[in-house]
Amino acid sequence: MLSACLLTIGLAGCQIDSDPKSELENIKERGVLRVGTLNNQLSYYIGPDGPTGLDYELARQFADALGVKLEMKPAFRQASLFPALQKGEIDIIAAGLSQSPERIQKFRAGPAYYYVSQQVVYKKGQWRPRNLEQLLNTQQELIDKADGEEVFAIVKDSHFEKTLASVANQHPDIRYYVDANADVNDLLKQVSEGKLRFTMADSVELSLSQRIYPDLALAFEMTEDQPISWYMRQSEDESLYALLIEFSANSNKPVSWPI
Repeated sequence: MLSACLLTIGLAGCQIDSDPKSELENIKERGVLRVGTLNNQLSYYIGPDGPTGLDYELARQFADALGVKLEMKPAFRQASLFPALQKGEIDIIAAGLSQSPERIQKFRAGPAYYYVSQQVVYKKGQWRPRNLEQLLNTQQELIDKADGEEVFAIVKDSHFEKTLASVANQHPDIRYYVDANADVNDLLKQVSEGKLRFTMADSVELSLSQRIYPDLALAFEMTEDQPISWYMRQSEDESLYALLIEFSANSNKPVSWPI
């Protein structure tokens, strides 16, 4: 009977020890909030005085509120952010990503902290399509002039893919290609250098890029304003999400950032 009691106590102890810790408890025990981001002028970059960027500043404030250090983990490509979140390599994605049905179905979106529209971008001095119809009517002529090369490119695994897929349902003749080896900045640079006719960027991203590439310009808007959010894993554990909601609600004075 004594052995049975000891076995029972041992099992109970194992059950207690094996109770999974909440996401918030793990972060506090680790002492670090790991934030996945993109290296660009909006979200995160190393300036003359050190790390800066809108998402960096907000993440720093949130880490301070949690009482832990901040580790920014910039990804080379947007496509690698959600797999890293799914694998538990990062705790949050803070990279200026819009809310979309596909993302919300698989991940938990935080509160919107600004809004953007999706825009078609061209280079000043070249022909400008002022709406989708003009682009469709002229695209084949532009492709022929480019010796058959596509003239419109977007980034893989971006919300632009969903937008253009929707357009293609109504206009099957639209021509574009999805670049798996570039980010938005790469394609904006190609447009500025005349290597690419058109790409798509969020309105805020275009505004910031024009400081580096002043010859970039808006051709036309493809969507209305859309909410931008941080992302977390989808789970029954709401410990971190609840604090993010509280942090957002208590941020009486938004971060000042020149957009």
